Amino acid sequence: MAVRNKFAASGSLSNDTPAYASGDVVGLTHDLGMVATEKSVTFAIGYEREEAINYLGTARSSYYRALYPDTASAVSFFLSDYPEANNQSHYIDTTLKTKAVAAGGNNYSDIILLSTRQAFGALDLTIPNDSFNTGDIMIFLKEISSDGDVNTVDVIYPAFPIFYVLCPEYIRLLLEPVVQYLAAGRWRPPWVIHDIGFYPNANGHDDQSAEEQQVEETGNLLLLVYAYTIASGNRTFFSEHSTLLQDYAAYLVLNALNSTAQLTSDDDEPALADQTNLAIKASIALNAFGALSGNSTYSSEGKDFASILYDTELGTDTDRTHFKIQFHNETEANNETYVMAYNLFPDVLFNISTFPAAAYSIAARPYPSVSPSVSPSEGMPVDSHVDWGKTDWMMFMAAVAEATVPATTSMLIDDVHALMTDPRNTVPFSDRFNVEGSQAGLLNQRFMARPVVGGHFALLALQGFNLLGL
Repeated sequence: MAVRNKFAASGSLSNDTPAYASGDVVGLTHDLGMVATEKSVTFAIGYEREEAINYLGTARSSYYRALYPDTASAVSFFLSDYPEANNQSHYIDTTLKTKAVAAGGNNYSDIILLSTRQAFGALDLTIPNDSFNTGDIMIFLKEISSDGDVNTVDVIYPAFPIFYVLCPEYIRLLLEPVVQYLAAGRWRPPWVIHDIGFYPNANGHDDQSAEEQQVEETGNLLLLVYAYTIASGNRTFFSEHSTLLQDYAAYLVLNALNSTAQLTSDDDEPALADQTNLAIKASIALNAFGALSGNSTYSSEGKDFASILYDTELGTDTDRTHFKIQFHNETEANNETYVMAYNLFPDVLFNISTFPAAAYSIAARPYPSVSPSVSPSEGMPVDSHVDWGKTDWMMFMAAVAEATVPATTSMLIDDVHALMTDPRNTVPFSDRFNVEGSQAGLLNQRFMARPVVGGHFALLALQGFNLLGL
């Protein structure tokens, strides 16, 4: 209040710069004098860390320091570049808006424009601090509010549609720190690691202790490599790590339909064995790996698993109207459960037909009838066991439904837009929200400002990769 009161009293500030303490505020003013015509002033707000990330004991710095190694030169360029940066921002905004409106309407365009800034805000684009070698680029992603993990594989995965659409090379740059750590043999379990440390220390988990999402993360890595390879047209990354990736594909062959109790990306839910949505992901990942490697055995395995899940009704209810939470659980209670089968999305995006189109249809069809009717902002729960939903998965599901049940696509877009514009939601956008009771339609603050909102680009991703040619 002291800063505001001083400005209110005199119209200026004292230019004092005392040492910052927790809870302090910073005030900026600029005297425009007598304003008779349009005037403007540019303020720059940021932070600088010469050592941005500690990766396996080696310091990495922000990419811009390759050209602007000291603070003064960086700030000088940043301010002088404002007109060009502003022009590029307008181009990106207007082009994205046009493409998003074409893909899903005005509400979808609003979702896309909000999500873009939030997704990129979680990234550190880095180079080695000792050499500033721009041939050695890695991106580090902070999970933000849910915890401080860095390069969490099941956060990169839901975020990947935005990079697929705007800058496919970012998918590889996000995977490089993870895959290089795995390839070094420092992580010994046969499944893919959950994360590589606690931001800003990406030191891995040499003690072999990390959150275990065995099928989830292993399927995620294979699907992300496939997404990067087809969107970039560059097979080098896959070729360099093909043996490692084949080991992970072999793990999925053994565990896709025979999984122990384990977590998914929605890790607030209890560990369960034989989860249908995980088996869907594993089936598609195997088919994708088979296509990428030219080894049809893996594609056949993936399609066989998909057939067991859908054609023989192992993963659906007995009337084959929806996917249930668990397979190998023939109780009536489980038969009546449902899960939002958002893991079908990469099958639709990559058009690799692991599952038949009828499977996409039954995955999408229940939602208009079971969506809460009190308020459109209440949205859809991720499954019938919980009273919360996630907007990234809703947009994955909107993409799955687009060709077969477009009413579901429209409903899910409108639900997410209602959450965004609900005046009760005043925190940075949260991908998780409450569905039932007095808290219905309210965003969960523990999941605010996360990069997984890049998943809102799932529907736009169906239009192709690198859409803006950036």
